[in-house]
Amino acid sequence: KRLTWPGPVKREGGLLGEIVYVDRFGNLFTNITEHDLSEFLGARLTIQLGKINISGVNQNYAMSKKGDFLALINSWGLLEIALYKDSALNRTGAEIGQKVEVIAAS
Repeated sequence: KRLTWPGPVKREGGLLGEIVYVDRFGNLFTNITEHDLSEFLGARLTIQLGKINISGVNQNYAMSKKGDFLALINSWGLLEIALYKDSALNRTGAEIGQKVEVIAAS
């Protein structure tokens, strides 16, 4: 049986997606793909999960400091929200289906 994967919704100046998976480290995988973000090349991106705002998309985990939230494109090609050397799940209490907004500013 084929499962349907919810896609992000395009909004003026950004995207609205959601958390679709949480890995064993507490990293939050969204349904926003690298391809979805390609339309915002050159824009300053803010990733918003509840009251948490993350500036930009990192290339890897090590571009952040311990205890800082970060966003990156993971090996699945999805936008991921993580907490360097900690669990984003535990710190945020996020759930599958929780909304994640990408705001693009020029």
